[in-house]
Amino acid sequence: MASFFLLPLELKEYIFKFLSGQDLWTCLSVSTEWRRICNFEKLWKNICHNESIAIEYFLDEEEDNFLTLCKYAVSWKLNSLTVAKWRTNGFKEHLIPYKNSEELTCRGIFTYKKMMALISSKSTNDNSDDYILQIHSFDKKSYSVDEITLSYPKPHAVTINNNYVIISSGNIVIIYKKGKDYKLYLGLAFGDDSKLYLATEGVPEFALLKLHTKPYVRMEALLNEYLWLSCLNTSFHFLYIVNLKTLQLLDLKITSRFIRVTRKYVVVSTNDEILLFTHKGELLLKLNIQGRFKATDEFIVTSPEQGKPLTIWTIKGKRLHVIPGPVFFELDPVRNCLYECTRNGEENCKLSAICLQTGACVWSSEMKKCRLSEIDDMYQVCDKFLIIDLYKETYTPNFHNAFVFDLNNKTLLYKTALSGYTVRVSKNLWVLKREDELIVQIY
Repeated sequence: MASFFLLPLELKEYIFKFLSGQDLWTCLSVSTEWRRICNFEKLWKNICHNESIAIEYFLDEEEDNFLTLCKYAVSWKLNSLTVAKWRTNGFKEHLIPYKNSEELTCRGIFTYKKMMALISSKSTNDNSDDYILQIHSFDKKSYSVDEITLSYPKPHAVTINNNYVIISSGNIVIIYKKGKDYKLYLGLAFGDDSKLYLATEGVPEFALLKLHTKPYVRMEALLNEYLWLSCLNTSFHFLYIVNLKTLQLLDLKITSRFIRVTRKYVVVSTNDEILLFTHKGELLLKLNIQGRFKATDEFIVTSPEQGKPLTIWTIKGKRLHVIPGPVFFELDPVRNCLYECTRNGEENCKLSAICLQTGACVWSSEMKKCRLSEIDDMYQVCDKFLIIDLYKETYTPNFHNAFVFDLNNKTLLYKTALSGYTVRVSKNLWVLKREDELIVQIY
């Protein structure tokens, strides 16, 4: 051991790079010097790559300071804790009334990590102007609820993270910033001319003044401090980017039809081309093709229409190959796989994983007693598990089934019975609705 400390720094780093993530994490606790060496960013970057762990490109401030470790070590640790819970089905459960004692009726559910936002109204009338936004936080072995009273017409969507709560309603967007409490921070509105207007003072008055014009606003993405908005005035979307830190507006001066967001990029389709942007709005790639598409951080998959052959492109615009179009597909952003579900007899389905790099089938698995028509949705969590949610017409409303596949071992991990039907699945939360309550499974 004494001779190890006499080695040059480069040799010490070379030795540590052969360790697994768990071993390197253990070495962080040996001594101050070992912690300093084991916290090298490129060591953890290689481990995350080798273990197929997706990096949180835009880490929250709280996570970035976690034990003063580099962002790759933080990503590995947070992911490993969550993966262990998914692998063992080891969740904590929390029940939330869908209708509580104040006769609040839930109108919308939105999640982010271990946070959930509920839009509720006190009236049975869906057009009521009396709405409350409840923000439920399940982090750090605690549970808390914050409430924001909304004095606008029915909210259509909510985007949340650890710093902001963003609400859209018609053609306006209201932004709350989190400190000790949530405070009004910014108001945005599209005018009849489809231009975006901004207000930092008198936000409620500004919102009411600008409301009820023709355009309809849609929140496309919140990446770091950059909020992507689209203005739907006709059948096309006019794209804008708002830097929430500097309050600068960027008009991309393009009309889009569809938008996909990956961990690093925003991919936009127009009438005759597909455009790839950074989260700041910098144009990186232009493909002169039409049709439907999906994207990862490395590939773009295009098809003229549902069921037609798929063309695979690299993120740099190189065309790789064409493969037959699946019945429906989901993308694995880390392994760059395409999932296809097909009929395999009257009572069974077959799930296949197709490699985007080669177009070949990587693995397949039979789902017994599962018909294609019964598949309700498909989710990915932790980049290591694939969930196929089942709904059978013969089931009661309080009963559901789901297949959970382990993508590392390429096998069915377990089949689970759900008490309720799935509303939303993310890395940290599985939200189900049963009669007049929500069941939140926390991982």
